[in-house]
Amino acid sequence: MDDHLLSLCIFLPLIGALVALLWGQVIWVHRLARGCAGIVALLGVYLVVRFDSNTQGAQFVERLDWIPELGVAYHLGLDGISLFPFALAALALFLALIVCRPARGEIAALLAVASAALGAFAARDLLLFYFCAEAAILPIFALLSRANGHPRAGLRMVFCGLAGGVPFLVAVGYLAVVHLRQTGQLSFDLADLQTLDLPPEVQSWLLLAFLLGL
Repeated sequence: MDDHLLSLCIFLPLIGALVALLWGQVIWVHRLARGCAGIVALLGVYLVVRFDSNTQGAQFVERLDWIPELGVAYHLGLDGISLFPFALAALALFLALIVCRPARGEIAALLAVASAALGAFAARDLLLFYFCAEAAILPIFALLSRANGHPRAGLRMVFCGLAGGVPFLVAVGYLAVVHLRQTGQLSFDLADLQTLDLPPEVQSWLLLAFLLGL
């Protein structure tokens, strides 16, 4: 029953965003968006209730190997750290659509941002996390540009986000290559990368790269 709940939470807002872009009747777009957000919020609460705090490791795990030769996988799961940000993001989406009445484009952008954020919180694969984090930049740019009427503010945010993503991606690639050298297998999986033997100075540089990316 819990096998695909995380994917449902991630892709339901994305589907709602696509429908919002294609459907011209604003009133129905509002209702659809609120319905999607309500379902995601309820699922977020359900995940919190069903989470077993006595169990170590990730729960509600989903895994699909996209390109096994390159170690690329669609790997989701929630642990004690990512559970509450995931649930709060789902609730925040619902509250934002209840309190505000944004335009159709803003609804689509908000749903897309929520989908990317939920994917980033649930990702158990560093490459998947990077993709979700970068996917949120363009919808946020759309929201900022429409909110304050100054596209330059949104452009500055986009450039900062893309610039920060470069060291993050380099660090992810470095970890995957190190894992290949130490084990003979390329992997971006968090569980695999946590077992790497890295010198303290290398860990410091990697931490700096991740901080710049975030």
